[in-house]
Amino acid sequence: MKMYTQFEKQYTDFLRQHLKSIDTTRVKASEYSATEYIRTFTTDHGTHLTPNLNKSQKCDDLARSHLHYGEELLSRGATHACLREVNEGIRVATEGDTLLRLLLLRIKTLVELGLCEVAKCEVDRLSSLFPGVYEISEKQLKANFLCNQMSVTEKECEKSSQSLASKYREAFKINFDPNKDSCFLEELEQVFRLVEEITSIKESSNYHAKRKQMVEEDKLNPLPYSDKGLQGYNNISPHVEIVESKAKGRHVIAKQAINIGDIIGVECPVVYTVLQEKWTRYCQFCLSNVRALLPCPRCPDVVYCSVECWDRDAAEHSIICGFMTELSSLPAMTYLALRTALTFRNSILDMRPESPCCTTSSSDANFRKTVALVTNFGLRAPIDIIRRACLAIFLTNSLKAMKLARNVTKAKGVEKRFYENCVYLLFLVLQSYPCNAHEISELQLCEEFRYSANEDIGAGAFVFLSMLNHSCNPNVVRHSIGKKTVLRALRRIERGSELLDNYGYHYATHSPPERKKFLKSQYLFECQCKACAESWSLFINLPSSPTFKCRFCNVKTSALIVSCRKCGRKTGQTLQQYDAKADRVQSVVRQFVSDGCADNKHHDIIEFLQFCEEWTEPPFRLYNECQEVLKQMWNLRSNVNIYDAVSAIQRMPRSAKANVEPTIKRQYL
Repeated sequence: MKMYTQFEKQYTDFLRQHLKSIDTTRVKASEYSATEYIRTFTTDHGTHLTPNLNKSQKCDDLARSHLHYGEELLSRGATHACLREVNEGIRVATEGDTLLRLLLLRIKTLVELGLCEVAKCEVDRLSSLFPGVYEISEKQLKANFLCNQMSVTEKECEKSSQSLASKYREAFKINFDPNKDSCFLEELEQVFRLVEEITSIKESSNYHAKRKQMVEEDKLNPLPYSDKGLQGYNNISPHVEIVESKAKGRHVIAKQAINIGDIIGVECPVVYTVLQEKWTRYCQFCLSNVRALLPCPRCPDVVYCSVECWDRDAAEHSIICGFMTELSSLPAMTYLALRTALTFRNSILDMRPESPCCTTSSSDANFRKTVALVTNFGLRAPIDIIRRACLAIFLTNSLKAMKLARNVTKAKGVEKRFYENCVYLLFLVLQSYPCNAHEISELQLCEEFRYSANEDIGAGAFVFLSMLNHSCNPNVVRHSIGKKTVLRALRRIERGSELLDNYGYHYATHSPPERKKFLKSQYLFECQCKACAESWSLFINLPSSPTFKCRFCNVKTSALIVSCRKCGRKTGQTLQQYDAKADRVQSVVRQFVSDGCADNKHHDIIEFLQFCEEWTEPPFRLYNECQEVLKQMWNLRSNVNIYDAVSAIQRMPRSAKANVEPTIKRQYL
């Protein structure tokens, strides 16, 4: 039985037997009171919220079957399928011989796919993991992968890399003797020659090359506001500030005007995770999409893009290594909560949950900020609080079975307090994360751009972003670069105005009742934004032409008059200016929707949107289209996975395709 299914069964049995005996007054008294009461209650009544955990194992027989099937797929020309099959084999292999043959087949497949740079990196990796294999081609390797004149820094990097490779080799217990199989070495030599001969193959096509260039142009390096920014927050603009009020709680306002497209901040998550269904495709540490994965040497559940990422994640992953299959059944926010206990394990003993506001002596600023996230405890029903408290106990017992405390301290007499504090920490974040955590996304880019779509690949706790309130017509937008989230202005934000994010339901795609129902159930508030108050239309019902206004006094007016009838100021040739700008951006929109290429025309889009905010009353159709195109232009400069999904859609039954295509067209206009 899967781990989360075990919790559901144990929790259901607990409620059936003891719900009437629970004192809801004590449950609602305070967060500390609720956790202590439920923890004591379950203990006194013999309720064991404890999982039965089983470790997952690698399997060489399965790896060999993946190897043979991968060879068959490659011989039939099914290279994409072969790469998936080989990666699956590498993930579950333990024997050096099987693993090496899988790695060799992967190099061949990468070359067939035209991914020559990845293939070269793979050959380089082989030289560090299996040094004995390269004795017969040492000169060849030096000519291709080593510099004859290396600086001191490069030598140090090489030495460090060799040390990491040695650690990884030792962890995998790889002992390969190149003298045992001369045929294999001949095959290896052929692969070397093949990789060397292909030195200028493009990754996929001119289209993909343009995409790659666009992504590389906007990596935000160096990061904005790294020297001077908002106090207490790295890489956040000094032009914003955090304020607090009874009505809105903590929120963010602009200290000076912020223009469309301005980067407001770049934030790293304090805690993050790859979504469970992506564990075998994305690096567990840096969240990069991995074509040539490096598996954990001890379990088949997670992968890395490099030995460096494996080494940096080793301390945290070693605690849950082997249990990931069990943990994969947890909902994303629940698993993120468990990762919080792992990430901040050295600060758990510093918590003082019995004190007001849960003071902590921890020197970790990220931990203090995470504990301080809003939980909406006072708005929750008693049954909701009971469930989250029971889940916190269940997760703590899981970590106890994994011996988390022994990885933190060996002092006697503190283990009990450690796990009590752990229950409280998990209870806090199980409440706060559903309202404060954000997705980490990637654009799945297809050759036919209309089939491209954004996809969530991870989730993280972003402290600054969590302070942005919601609007169904947001003035900021988020996109992901690596595991960082970049916040940009989508509309002009005047001095003193609040920065407003969107929590998932936009006025153009969901009706007011749908939005209100979702926001009330997930975030526990009634939306009062302008779009809800005025019942703005869905995109399909928006007017095609705008309503004009005077930019000086905001009075609605005709675009044909020479001066405003209220303030008397000249409005100029508003209609002619609008028509000229609209014609220009419409061609940009058409081209972008067609092929995803706009040749850096985002400045035209921004100029048009700024003009519309000054002289018109949004929303109207072209205004919304330009906003969506601008967001997708920024997405193309963020996390992008290049692949061709058209063939997969074309293979769908006609009924399924009819459901998919309208969804894609709706998202991409």
